[in-house]
Amino acid sequence: MEKTAAETPRQIANAHTIFNVVNTIVFLPFAGQFARIVEYLLPDKEEEAVTDVTRREWTTIHLDPDLFAVPSIALEQTRGEIARIAGMVRGIVADIVPAFISNHVSVGDDILKRQDEVEYVAEEIDNYLLEISRRPLNQEQSSFGTQLMNIATDLEHINDLVRRDLVPLLRRKGEAGIDFSDEGNEQLRGYHRGVLRNFETVMQAFERNSPEEARQVIRSREALTDLGHRYEMTHFGEMGSVQEASREVNHLYLDVADYLQRINSYAETIAYTMLEGYLDTRGGERKKGGPQPSAATQQQS
Repeated sequence: MEKTAAETPRQIANAHTIFNVVNTIVFLPFAGQFARIVEYLLPDKEEEAVTDVTRREWTTIHLDPDLFAVPSIALEQTRGEIARIAGMVRGIVADIVPAFISNHVSVGDDILKRQDEVEYVAEEIDNYLLEISRRPLNQEQSSFGTQLMNIATDLEHINDLVRRDLVPLLRRKGEAGIDFSDEGNEQLRGYHRGVLRNFETVMQAFERNSPEEARQVIRSREALTDLGHRYEMTHFGEMGSVQEASREVNHLYLDVADYLQRINSYAETIAYTMLEGYLDTRGGERKKGGPQPSAATQQQS
């Protein structure tokens, strides 16, 4: 009995060893086939993970799917998310002109990364509004949702304009080593401040649901347009009497001024969208039939 007790553990260990060796010998020739089966069942997702790593860092703050059951609250939450990307777009517009003046080309690369985030969040807003539109909505909520989508689209247009037009123009100016004159830089700063002020005002109007601030943007159009025209005429008048290199400078300057004017047109379009019927689903008074954009404004936008 003592001998058996002493040998039993050794015999069990030997049996396990023999079993594992035999299994290895039997299944070793089939290792390749097993590996292919595993690869088929569990495909490699490393490339997808690398591609999406940046997008996973982005998120929305206000878009809660649980609120679809209460469309009025879901729509107000969408307003908050649109205000958030408006802040991102404002930062992009604020940074692009100083980069032009200093020929800071690397700012363009940073702006492109920030614009990708704006694009992502804007897409999430579109999807969220689409889901809301599938719920039972009254006429007021449906109109509000349409307005929100239009305003988000205008912000996307500003984002696209900077990406498509101003960033390549910045690279062209920086790589060519072109500098504006001190007078030109000061004029550009002044015009940029006016456009940025209008954008900030209309987005404040949007966040506060303030029709008066929206009207303020529309009223400022004439003065800002006149300012832009004066700058453009100053440089256009110089183009016929300067050398070819200076003409290139003036062309660049006029292009930048034109794109800023388009950004202001989008801000004005947002103001008109607000005044179609105050952006409010919270039970307050809503007024219809706000001022309509002029033919010139519609053409610009």
